[in-house]
Amino acid sequence: MEEKNRLLAWSNAKNLGLTEQDIADIHARKSEIFQQNMRKGLDVRPGVIQLLEKARVHGVKTAFVTTTPYGNVEAQFEGMKGLKQGLFDFHMSGADEPKYGRNKPTADPYLFAMKELHVSKPLVFEDSQTSMKSGLAANLDVIATPNDWCLDHNFGNALTTVNDASDLFDKSEMNADESLKFSEMLKNVRVCVV
Repeated sequence: MEEKNRLLAWSNAKNLGLTEQDIADIHARKSEIFQQNMRKGLDVRPGVIQLLEKARVHGVKTAFVTTTPYGNVEAQFEGMKGLKQGLFDFHMSGADEPKYGRNKPTADPYLFAMKELHVSKPLVFEDSQTSMKSGLAANLDVIATPNDWCLDHNFGNALTTVNDASDLFDKSEMNADESLKFSEMLKNVRVCVV
């Protein structure tokens, strides 16, 4: 819905006169092209699969918490080499909005995932400032892993910021304070949300 609203605002600002149907058609076609491209193959960021596998070995539940449309999530799982839905104990998408309520940056998506997994204090990994705000709004610890489009975002409220999940396996990438916080927090973690 947000994308459609942005397209409508752009159309109005440029006096393009696009109708609601025009906008719906443009958005549907854009989504179709986007999903086709994702299905062609996506690289999983370094350390993500390793982190999920380690979590599984140690009995830590994992969740994929996103509010992107279901078709995008489906295309991501089809296109990401080695990253399968089965690596997660729970996953959600924008299709679950009637169940969780408001989208990120509100706490609603994380509160919903916590309820579904029966957990109270998950560790959250986020790659954008807006999504990080969602975890923080739910009073959760967030590790920032900025994606290429979000390198200039402010991640100052994150527990720590790492380039990739693989950096977590090499604590030399963190300063002493970040390493201590991370070690203490890991003692209590029962679920990992990405």
